[in-house]
Amino acid sequence: MLNLKESMRLVLECCPDLRPRYEAFLADLGSHVNPCGDMSEWMRYVANIFEREVNAAVRAQRLRPIFELAERLMRESEPAVRDGVATCFLESLQNWAAHGSFDPREFSSFLGEESRDFCRGMDEFFGVQTPGLWDGVDPDKAPAPPPPPQPAAPAKAPGPGKRPRPRKKTPKAANRRPQPGKSGRSRGKGGKRRR
Repeated sequence: MLNLKESMRLVLECCPDLRPRYEAFLADLGSHVNPCGDMSEWMRYVANIFEREVNAAVRAQRLRPIFELAERLMRESEPAVRDGVATCFLESLQNWAAHGSFDPREFSSFLGEESRDFCRGMDEFFGVQTPGLWDGVDPDKAPAPPPPPQPAAPAKAPGPGKRPRPRKKTPKAANRRPQPGKSGRSRGKGGKRRR
């Protein structure tokens, strides 16, 4: 089973341009604190590729080996590392995709079997369907899609014969401007007035 140090060595071999950012992260912390922190740095690096690499072929070429490694780590790592990959790498990327940072269908297309099973479990837990994650699955086995958002209820008008409440007035002292020579700024040491 791969421990955290071995796992991060593989991550840095797969993503050599992550090394300076990762080393700065470690310098701030002093050492490997936990798998989640390390995997979160990797997730930010991958999210950046999704968001900034405009050429789809180049993006796929860069992301495919990354997700193959994530799948390997899900299968061959110690439980703590596997949990870090699952929650701090895959789940975080799934959330970023779901909130529009990049296309969730593209994210889903890179997932291996273990990674896909984990992400589907997250969908089931939260009662959502990540687009592309459930393609080809029997609809009876997929979670029900979330209901469409309901429009906000209009503000209630006051009933007949009732007036809306007046807004609170600010105290008059709060509206006054300080007068020269009377604010604390015009006093010297010891509270004495300057002349």
